Amino acid sequence: MPEFQPPTFNGATTEWPDFAALFMDSISRYNISESQKFHLLNRALKGPARTVIACMTLSENSFTEAWKLLKAKYENKRDIIQTIVQKVLNPARDSTFSEIETLIDSTRQALESLKLLGRPITAESDTWVVPFTLLRLRVSIGNNPNTVPQLNWQPLKIC
Repeated sequence: MPEFQPPTFNGATTEWPDFAALFMDSISRYNISESQKFHLLNRALKGPARTVIACMTLSENSFTEAWKLLKAKYENKRDIIQTIVQKVLNPARDSTFSEIETLIDSTRQALESLKLLGRPITAESDTWVVPFTLLRLRVSIGNNPNTVPQLNWQPLKIC
């Protein structure tokens, strides 16, 4: 069996697309059996993801069956999109410069993820992004705009 460290997956829905692509790319580089693929997959899974295939035993088609189970549970585009949108809706924890930067970065990351999933935020649909981002800030700082440090704001690139 090849000596390489497979990517890991702990069951976070938004991480499934990257894990699936990296894992399949990793194993496709080697001419290995189904049982070896299953062993590597089992090593790669952690926490809730591992429980999905925990009761499976090694067999001729265990990898194929395990992969089907994982895809059925985690390859749900609607759930992935809802999780990303939920991240956009979560308020910043406080009004520190670092937290505001994190809020802006997480919003940009969410918008990029939506674009990659075929749900880009366009000029027409950005009417909800800006107000929700501002609301996330307002929730964290209250209604006192004087508590926000002066920042060099740059508009979010959404198209």
